[in-house]
Amino acid sequence: HPPHHPMLGPQFIASIYQALATSPHWNNCLLVVTYDEHGGFFDHVPPPKAPDDRAAEGFDQLGFRVPTLIAGPYVKKGNVSSTVYDHTSVLKHIENMFGLAPLTARDAAANDLSDAIDQGRLAAGTPEPPIELPMVVLDESTMDPTCRTGAQRVKTELEIAVEQGLIPRHLDRRSENRDLAFFIGDYLANHGIGGIRRGK
Repeated sequence: HPPHHPMLGPQFIASIYQALATSPHWNNCLLVVTYDEHGGFFDHVPPPKAPDDRAAEGFDQLGFRVPTLIAGPYVKKGNVSSTVYDHTSVLKHIENMFGLAPLTARDAAANDLSDAIDQGRLAAGTPEPPIELPMVVLDESTMDPTCRTGAQRVKTELEIAVEQGLIPRHLDRRSENRDLAFFIGDYLANHGIGGIRRGK
């Protein structure tokens, strides 16, 4: 999300993947990362209709397509699925796995994630080992939100309010995101798969 560097998202996902990959529970994992929006890019595919308990309120169609990443020991390698999924497809998959009843008409009609799973390997109980992630190192300077617009950047109302003492410093949590990014970068560096190169 702006104003953060786009690579911080993949670094965060890499840290979660690495934690699962080095866990003794890897053989029982399925990591599903789906985005909540399409990023503002034009999509030439019109959203299809979808049944919903609240269709009369305007919830009668899916939204724009969003990226989804599925990883795990039984996921098909290099697979790009053409199956229509929606955000309730994860629920549908859980419901099907554990024999649960659908929660709503939307998840009852959704496709589950079976198309992404190698059913042969799953039935045989032959999990794939985790893949080795590429090394990705960011420079700390790319994390500065001002890098987007440089000298033309206008301070936000929040920045002005903090500078003028209108908001107590202990309530200004903007640095928490930066601290979290460094924490994730340190985790990746400790596992030899990335990090954040600190400025001098």
